Amino acid sequence: FPDTTRCRAAAADAGLASRQQKLRSDAASLTSMIQQKTRDEVFAVARKTLADLASISMEASACAAFVRRLQQLDAVARSRLQRALADATETAVVRSAFELPEAQRTAIQQTLHALCAGGPSVYFDTADALIGGIELNVNGELVAWNIDAYLGSLERDVSQLLSKDEPRLAGDAPAAGAPAA
Repeated sequence: FPDTTRCRAAAADAGLASRQQKLRSDAASLTSMIQQKTRDEVFAVARKTLADLASISMEASACAAFVRRLQQLDAVARSRLQRALADATETAVVRSAFELPEAQRTAIQQTLHALCAGGPSVYFDTADALIGGIELNVNGELVAWNIDAYLGSLERDVSQLLSKDEPRLAGDAPAAGAPAA
């Protein structure tokens, strides 16, 4: 009878361990799902709020930031853009989330001319999807400044941070190389 009791106890322990592992797995899945849903909602609200708050002064600031970005491109990006401007066979397209006033259009055109005298003509267009931003597309080369890109970058950083820090329940062993809780 002692062997039978040990077998039953071992089977009960194995069943308990299996249930505990399932609970840990379910808890981790639930936590991950909640984090993802929260992250998605936070960024959706941020995008909507920023789109709703767009104003003339914000638009002027976005244009100034875009011109600065063009002027401060690193050597490699500057060279690629200059080559794209020089080799362009079609009109360069500047898209913005808002209609650009003439003064802002002129500032962008002057900046592009400073990068490449005799470059292509520039067509200005609006695109609602560019939350508070501006982008230039010329000969396949894209240079952009927009709030949505910043939010996207932040969203990727948050996702990476959260995936590194998966939740552990009390009693779980830390992952290899992870500090103990």
